[in-house]
Amino acid sequence: MARFHSPEYIEFLKRITPDTAAILSQTTQAQKMQPGQNGGASLSAQMQRFNVGEYTDCPVFDGLYEFCSIYTGASIDGGLRPIRVLESDSQRSGDVTVPAGGGVGGVI
Repeated sequence: MARFHSPEYIEFLKRITPDTAAILSQTTQAQKMQPGQNGGASLSAQMQRFNVGEYTDCPVFDGLYEFCSIYTGASIDGGLRPIRVLESDSQRSGDVTVPAGGGVGGVI
């Protein structure tokens, strides 16, 4: 993921949880991250910046970072290992890669 995303985004994925997302959606007061991390940027501002959370198609859930890591690794591995298929009606063959998450890549 680090090859395609900023360190701030990856750190955000590691830190955001359903509990912090719920607190942020219920309050207008920005919750600050620990001092020295991301220059003190608020999780609330980062949720808006990264388009994650309530009212988006990128929900926050337990294990989000781990899911993104596994999904990304599987997608890259799948792209490197296409499946050889044979079409029965025309006897043509080709390489196909099927995304494991079926379009879940919005978060990643």
